[in-house]
Amino acid sequence: DGILGRNKKEFAAHPEYLGLVKGERHSTKFCISNPGLRKLVADDAVAQFDADPARHSISIDPSDGGGWCECAECAKLGSITDRAVTLANTVAEAVTAKYPDKIIGMYAYSQHSPPPNIAVPPSVVISVATSFIQGGFTVDQLMDGWSKKAAMLGDVEIDEGNATA
Repeated sequence: DGILGRNKKEFAAHPEYLGLVKGERHSTKFCISNPGLRKLVADDAVAQFDADPARHSISIDPSDGGGWCECAECAKLGSITDRAVTLANTVAEAVTAKYPDKIIGMYAYSQHSPPPNIAVPPSVVISVATSFIQGGFTVDQLMDGWSKKAAMLGDVEIDEGNATA
């Protein structure tokens, strides 16, 4: 939601950046297959570090709830987790090019809790949620599955909407 708020003009000018749901682009989720969207999100991340170079990390976690893009190009990217990781990887590449010591954070949570089929770079820290897990996984199975694709992992306990590491 922060990305949407900081880039209102861009999203108004480019409704194709929003997820296609039931034939309409109105979701708070993104059309991750769109290269312009990925560039916008990566540029937004770099701008956050430009504005506060002392900042250690940013979150690239998707907004809560459903509404993932249903377009054919996003489907080609793979699972919802793969889509979230694709965007995180794009952001990580842009950020580490300018700020190699910065961290990108993302939860393994809800629809994007199952382990990905694609690699996650070391600058992306995945925090595995202990609740709201989908796909029939246990926390241990998620930690094992994500560890095979991600260099940095943590676990996060979610209790009544409050996350604690």
